[in-house]
Amino acid sequence: MRDLKHAAGAWLTELPSILWGLRTTPNRSTERTPFLMVYGAEVVMPSDLLHNTPRVELFSEAEAEQGRQDAVDLLEEEREMALNRSTIYQQDLRRFHARNVIGQAFQEGDLVLRVHQKRPDKLAPAWEGPFIITKVLHNGAYHLYDIAKKEDEQRSWNAELLRRFYT
Repeated sequence: MRDLKHAAGAWLTELPSILWGLRTTPNRSTERTPFLMVYGAEVVMPSDLLHNTPRVELFSEAEAEQGRQDAVDLLEEEREMALNRSTIYQQDLRRFHARNVIGQAFQEGDLVLRVHQKRPDKLAPAWEGPFIITKVLHNGAYHLYDIAKKEDEQRSWNAELLRRFYT
């Protein structure tokens, strides 16, 4: 418990290690670390130095300089490959979303709830209504009739802000 209290106020001292972790962790979409994308080479981890790994043990200044020059020459190509991988990743996400997310379509006369736009506090209900769909517009927009006020709503509402009301 004592460590948690100390960590709560020590974000400034913890921030560098958090950033180091983020910069040396491969990104899911590019499959590369941000460090590699900026500097053209992977970082030597402190644990590599501590345990004298083969990468550290076989280090040669001349080979390292030649490797650095090669990495700089290939850096632009590596960035383009990362951009391609990221684009493919985003396309896969869009396809997954299109396959698995079912769009909502309502018809005139359906009862719906809508998102509460002006909630007084976070404990207030997130949805208000019910409303009746009076007109179906294009691109998933709808005109509503407020049952409680017994009047038409002045604006149209997008389907993403509506939810079917079951009685």
